Amino acid sequence: MVTDLARASATLLLDLYQKRRASPVEAVAACLAAIDRHDPALNAFVLVDHAGAREAAAASEARWAKGAPLGPLDG
Repeated sequence: MVTDLARASATLLLDLYQKRRASPVEAVAACLAAIDRHDPALNAFVLVDHAGAREAAAASEARWAKGAPLGPLDG
């Protein structure tokens, strides 16, 4: 299993979501943590909408739980 979801490919994330071994909420948390950790040195982002990203991930996770993602890239 991938130890860092922030570095996982889209195809791996899709597989993990389908098998319920990871969720969009977990993936977003990993990505936001990586941004918080590295962006002070990189200065790559002007704005990071933590709340919006978490909200969108929670909605995606709910769709995956129902078996009704918007598509394979949902999340």
